[in-house]
Amino acid sequence: MAEVQVPQLPPQVAHQQAVVLLGRATAVLMQAMVDRFGSEETQKIVYPSLKQLGKEIASLAPDLGITGKDALALSAITHLMEEQVLRVVGKPIDATPDRVVKQVTACPFQDLPVDVCYAFQPICDGIAEVINPQYRWVLTKAIPKGDPI
Repeated sequence: MAEVQVPQLPPQVAHQQAVVLLGRATAVLMQAMVDRFGSEETQKIVYPSLKQLGKEIASLAPDLGITGKDALALSAITHLMEEQVLRVVGKPIDATPDRVVKQVTACPFQDLPVDVCYAFQPICDGIAEVINPQYRWVLTKAIPKGDPI
């Protein structure tokens, strides 16, 4: 019987490929829904499930050492997920306990349809609801739309 030779990827490469694959899968699913229902209706359909995902992510905050309830704590969990999990490149350009502004300069999803970006709004709404419902996360620009970075 022949043996299958499976090459071993370095963990960093495997992680990068996982992010790319999941991003493309998300884009395909979102595009199918957008084609069928339109962008606005698609966002309404996926919003509750993605918001729940955000709440589940936020529930990890104490285990990650994030215990605050201000904008800095909200930003800490979203930045951790963006930068360390998804490999989004950017930096806060304004940070106070009441408000954090982050400028993203590169994203593994920047070549995908903008609806993939919009899917992050309900996730971050869920995170904000758990960390502090008085705060909100706002996506003001999107690289796929051609907004300057």
